[in-house]
Amino acid sequence: MASGIELWLQALDLDQYADAFRSNAVDMDLLPDLDEDDLEKLGVVALGHRKILLRAIAMLTGTDAATNDVAHDTADVPQRQREVAIHDHIAHNFRPMMGLDRILM
Repeated sequence: MASGIELWLQALDLDQYADAFRSNAVDMDLLPDLDEDDLEKLGVVALGHRKILLRAIAMLTGTDAATNDVAHDTADVPQRQREVAIHDHIAHNFRPMMGLDRILM
C-alpha cells in the first residue's frame, strides 16, 4: 500500500524519488520543512524537479481552502481512503496549476 508521500510524488509524476523519501523517513508532515538543499540531499538532482516539488510543497502548506477541505473531509475515514482522496485532490487541483495537466493518471 502506497503512503501519502508516495501518492503525492506519484501525482506529481515524480515517484522515482519515493524510495529516497521513504529511506530518509520523509513523510507528509515533514514536507513543509524541506528546502532546495534538502531535496538535493535526497537525490533530486534535476533543478526542474526540485522546483516542482517546492511549488507543490508551498501549495500543500498554503491556506488553500480546497486543500483544507480535503483534510477536513477525510478526517474520519480509514488511512487508505484518505490517501486516495489526497491523491485525487492533488491530481485534480495541482497538476493543471503546475502545467502537469497533460500527464495521465
